Amino acid sequence: MFCVLYELKVKPGQEEPFRAAWRTVTENMVQDYGSLGARLHSTDDGVWIAYAQWPDKESWQNGHIIIEEESKQMHVEEYLDEIPRVILKMTVVDDLLAALPDSFGLF
Repeated sequence: MFCVLYELKVKPGQEEPFRAAWRTVTENMVQDYGSLGARLHSTDDGVWIAYAQWPDKESWQNGHIIIEEESKQMHVEEYLDEIPRVILKMTVVDDLLAALPDSFGLF
């Protein structure tokens, strides 16, 4: 599994529209392009961190181009102060996260 951490700086007051657009783009990546999903986090100082999972680096590289295009179509950049920054690209070597039950309702 291949994971990517993104740093995003959302404009004040644009948090909810950003979250809705991020969710739509992420759901499309899962349904149509092989992404394993993502998590979105907010920090106390207003920075947002997205953690995306892909089967492998090649899948992310292929999907990343599509993500950028879908993000433009969803006008995600209108909600951000700057272009998202890739913080880390990582290959999973051990995975001990517990699987969420289907009833958790994230997607």
